[in-house]
Amino acid sequence: EKSKSPQASANQEEEPWGPLDQTTNYKKEDNSEVIRAAVQERENFLTRMRKKADLLEKEILKFQKAKQNFDQKSEMLEEAKNKYMNKLKKLESEQEQWRTQQKKQFTLKQEALAKSLKSSESRLSHNEREKHLTLVEEHKKLQADAKTREKRDSVIIAKLRKEIQQLKGQNQLLTEKSSKLHTLESNQFSISDYFQSKPSLLQEDFGERASKTLSDGRTLSRLPNGTVKEKAPNGYLAIHYPNGDVKQKFPDGTVNYYFAEVGTLQTVKDQETVTRFANGQTEKTKGDGSKKVKYCDGSVRVTFADGSEECHYPDGVIEYSKPDGEKVIQYPYGFLETYSEEFKWHN
Repeated sequence: EKSKSPQASANQEEEPWGPLDQTTNYKKEDNSEVIRAAVQERENFLTRMRKKADLLEKEILKFQKAKQNFDQKSEMLEEAKNKYMNKLKKLESEQEQWRTQQKKQFTLKQEALAKSLKSSESRLSHNEREKHLTLVEEHKKLQADAKTREKRDSVIIAKLRKEIQQLKGQNQLLTEKSSKLHTLESNQFSISDYFQSKPSLLQEDFGERASKTLSDGRTLSRLPNGTVKEKAPNGYLAIHYPNGDVKQKFPDGTVNYYFAEVGTLQTVKDQETVTRFANGQTEKTKGDGSKKVKYCDGSVRVTFADGSEECHYPDGVIEYSKPDGEKVIQYPYGFLETYSEEFKWHN
């Protein structure tokens, strides 16, 4: 080996597979087949990613359209609230003016009556006494009319205030839903980005060994089918499958499973399963059979252990369903609709 010429050493460095003998040619052919298979697998992966990108782009358009609808509804509610506020202010101003005018009239009449009584109490004739009684009756009638109008106006004002409070609640609900849409738009790629941004252990170089230990204490093991197991000193365990799926088990018992094909993350802990989809939808299932689903448009559906359901929609409508088929729909302004197998009534 020491007697080899420099030219031979240089040729060997340029050709890492060794001298060009017949065995080496077979190895080259095998490596070419492996490279072609890897290129084909990469092209298939890119095709799947392009399809995912098209689907995600459609979801973004849906979110933008839903956000635009929410913004338009919010503006309409704001305009209606301003109209009611102006109407209420105008009514309060008219009522205050009417009260002031009535108080002045009552004061003038009371003063006139007091003066007339004091000046002519001892010398009132029969006709004058009748006029006095007539004035007293008119005064009482005016007082009763004033109280009736005040009660009526107070009822109208209370109704308007109630409607304003309902509009404020609807406006706040739309604002919250709009903020949720912004959050979903900004976080809809978070799950897939998190797993795809981490360095893939499937590409780790093991050499001729089946396992290796990293500088941070983690141990990596490669199985014959290409699966890589990752184990940390704190008890963390992860399995990286060749198709991109990742299974994680944390020291507190939490188990994550990431489905790379659809970008879905499933978390299991304490008999509770949480599934997060790439489009922002979240499903939470408990051990008693109850389930809560949050859709990407802001709707929430809750299924209880007894089979009853409760649905909250973005426009503020709430729908209650019972196992016996009875259904109650509650609207934001307080209107109720109740359905059964035979009847439908309003409240």
